[in-house]
Amino acid sequence: MKLAIMQPYVFPYIGYWQLMNEVDAFIFYDNVNFIKKGYVNRNSILINGLANKFTIPLINASQNRLINEIEIDYSQKWSQKLLNSIFLTYKKALNFEETYLLLTRILNENYRTISELNVNSSIEIAKKLKIKTAFLIASELDYKTDLKGEDKILKYCELKGAVHYINPVGGVDIYDEAKFESKRIKLSFLKTNPTSYKQLGKQAFVDNLSIIDVLMNNSFEDVCEMLSQFELKSKS
Repeated sequence: MKLAIMQPYVFPYIGYWQLMNEVDAFIFYDNVNFIKKGYVNRNSILINGLANKFTIPLINASQNRLINEIEIDYSQKWSQKLLNSIFLTYKKALNFEETYLLLTRILNENYRTISELNVNSSIEIAKKLKIKTAFLIASELDYKTDLKGEDKILKYCELKGAVHYINPVGGVDIYDEAKFESKRIKLSFLKTNPTSYKQLGKQAFVDNLSIIDVLMNNSFEDVCEMLSQFELKSKS
């Protein structure tokens, strides 16, 4: 069984979905510390040809609290503001109607925590992209431990019977291949191939944007094809 474990991010980039599609089971790693100015509650869409960040406001966000403990701040009426921004930016995009309908349905739900929003939105989009992976939430697994970092990841692999663990290539320096080999678990890293598509009103391609930009500018069928545009690499 192939396994991936990732923090729940808000509308992440295409590589997150490639990883999700490549494994048999995907664990949303919601019981780790929140990281400020990361991708848990921030991402970017293309506005007037430039990457522009949007942020989901949170209540008492702190790096001393777990992701699944941090509540969303609805007093700022951010969801309608975000939908309005998306509407004005992408209303002439190729796949606007279907994508906007999907985003509206997602963002009109009332989520208590940022983890709930990120997990539920990721699963909804995965369904549209015909991703068949089994989804699990770390905090809901019957497992408590004081282990951290790589040792905690290895424990999840053992618990789920994984023989192959896949991580984005950005984490290549934080994992010890020998540790995985000692547990008879293959360790691989997913590197997204350079991917470009026609962005609305833009000549030079801007990459690493939220999946929102990808879905708006491509049919769902074309995005499904993008899911296989990557390489799997070993650490050595």
